[in-house]
Amino acid sequence: MTPTADIWTLTVIPQQGEALFTRINKGFSTKVLVAMAKQSGLTKAKISDAVALAPATVSRRMESGVFTRDESDRVYRFVQQLSAATAFVEGNT
Repeated sequence: MTPTADIWTLTVIPQQGEALFTRINKGFSTKVLVAMAKQSGLTKAKISDAVALAPATVSRRMESGVFTRDESDRVYRFVQQLSAATAFVEGNT
């Protein structure tokens, strides 16, 4: 499995389609943030900042276990960018 595939597998986020829309509407589990940090090597704080989540918001979401629809959409877009950047770097090595 390639590192690009790993980010989608680890976050358990569908890359497209109805399953993706359903997951965004329900809100992603906060475990996605942990998986993204593990896969990318970035801290949860850096990822939270990149997706415009204040530290207090992250704390509340970690307690509730789920992101809102809007937050989930931003997280998805960040995973897309991370996946594309990884694919680009892998293609140029």
